[in-house]
Amino acid sequence: MAEAHLGLGDRARALTLADEAVMVSRRRSTRFWEFLALLARIRALREIHGTKATTEIGAGLDEAAAWLEMSGAKSYEPFLYVECAELARLAGDEASRQRELREAHRLFLDIGAPIRAAEVAKELALATAS
Repeated sequence: MAEAHLGLGDRARALTLADEAVMVSRRRSTRFWEFLALLARIRALREIHGTKATTEIGAGLDEAAAWLEMSGAKSYEPFLYVECAELARLAGDEASRQRELREAHRLFLDIGAPIRAAEVAKELALATAS
């Protein structure tokens, strides 16, 4: 629901729903869904607060990385790299952004997600062209 509201432009509602999803996932011990909720929360924070939220976004990325480490869910790893690239973009760190995008691209190919890999490659091409 958070992602849907974010897509509709209702960013505040998206953040509220993402926060709720994280809490519910933790309370019910459904950790699988927690990762997706964390990413939705990160995206909502970025959309609402931009550079003012870099610390909070970084903390969310650390939580998501810890979840990945704990769960071993490698198929979600490239999504984390995409979000790390977005944080680097917010911070104005183009070199880190490109490095994160390259790793996301490689990981999407590794898990057999060529369409997502192509989307990242397109983003990387735009980044290197500017």
